[in-house]
Amino acid sequence: MPTASWQTQHVATHVYRFDRVSSTQDEARRLIEQGQANGALLVAAEQTHGRGRSTHTWHSPRGNLYLSFVLRPDLPPIAWSQVTMITALALQAAIVSTVQLLVQLKWPNDALVRNRKVAGILAEIVDAYLMVGVGVNVNADLSDALSQATTLRAEIGRPLDMAILLRRFVEQLDEYYGQLLQGERFTRAWSAQLVTLGRVVRVRMGAQVVEGVAEQVDDSGALLVREASGTITVCHAGEVTLVP
Repeated sequence: MPTASWQTQHVATHVYRFDRVSSTQDEARRLIEQGQANGALLVAAEQTHGRGRSTHTWHSPRGNLYLSFVLRPDLPPIAWSQVTMITALALQAAIVSTVQLLVQLKWPNDALVRNRKVAGILAEIVDAYLMVGVGVNVNADLSDALSQATTLRAEIGRPLDMAILLRRFVEQLDEYYGQLLQGERFTRAWSAQLVTLGRVVRVRMGAQVVEGVAEQVDDSGALLVREASGTITVCHAGEVTLVP
């Protein structure tokens, strides 16, 4: 599994490494309950019950990167969504610098290579803490059920050193987080990387389905979709399909 014998100023002041856990998000919740969470980075070699957004599971065999970090941002609540934005941007930058692949972001929380999912982000709020889980498909073989996903190894034809990727990601995230605390906002930078914008999309929000052109995102991270009627619907969360 990746090793991390280093710390950063903000997002990895304490680093916890696990061989096998239910999920790093579960372990992060335990740290919150113990009052030891702020600035914690948790990294696992394998998850038995990894999860994505809503009720989705995250296939978590050995060979990939699974981590969570826990923060208590000194920011107004509306700005907390910026943490998800900088997580995506930092991950994109780390992958590009490590393997020189074109990585695109998909609203609200995916990273894509050749239109296939290579990473996902899950943000959850627990007792005034923000837990952000990240899963990156790096070296492991994917199951046949994951035909819409890919791995970095599959894309470049060789295995990667996950410790290098992890460190570049965390250090870039730490830099962005410091800027965020100083008042910088990342909506425009995140928007520029979203493959979703300008496309016809179908957004499923529970029983409601919205279809139209994804025009922009606001500072809270919500997606603004203009339907055929001209109505603009603000989507704060949902499952997005790009309509051909």
